[in-house]
Amino acid sequence: MLTALLVVLVVMGVWFAGSGVVNRVSDTESSAVTVAEVANLVADVVLGAPSATTTETFEQKQEKSVVVEEQLSTMRIGATLVSVSVADTPAERIAGLSGTPALPADTVKLFVFESEGPQPIWMKDMRYPIDIMWVDSAGLVVHTETAVSPDTFPQSFASPVPARYVIEAESGFLAKHNVTVGTPVTLPGRTTN
Repeated sequence: MLTALLVVLVVMGVWFAGSGVVNRVSDTESSAVTVAEVANLVADVVLGAPSATTTETFEQKQEKSVVVEEQLSTMRIGATLVSVSVADTPAERIAGLSGTPALPADTVKLFVFESEGPQPIWMKDMRYPIDIMWVDSAGLVVHTETAVSPDTFPQSFASPVPARYVIEAESGFLAKHNVTVGTPVTLPGRTTN
């Protein structure tokens, strides 16, 4: 019975891997998950231990892999072109970067809100510090916070000036790219603000 279940799970894994539905993003590459990776993950789950071809646990593989369900866009923050993942639904805004292992250099998370306001942000389930920018409807940075640590949870951080967007970036981004209050931001799909 266990063998039949394993065969079914491997076949399903082969279909997912072959269809390109599941993509893996690591620090240096983006590619479809291989059949061998899926088979190893299935073996790990079913057998409860690492497969013969790997010494990594299932949790370690999850840490190294992030499922991408969207194409990254680009946008400008000042003179810097960055890759951007957009959170424009309530569920996406709630999830944010929580639980992610890291934010790659020059990649940001853009939170789009329906209207301007203080847009409070907290560090729930975060694993690394980030820089945060609040941007108004005109596309100007109106407030920043630097190196916000996961240890600050449950404290929240908000803009004292109404903002329509929040951008989260790797810690050190603001200093590295000279971003301050008043820096212009060109949102994805716009050529000017």
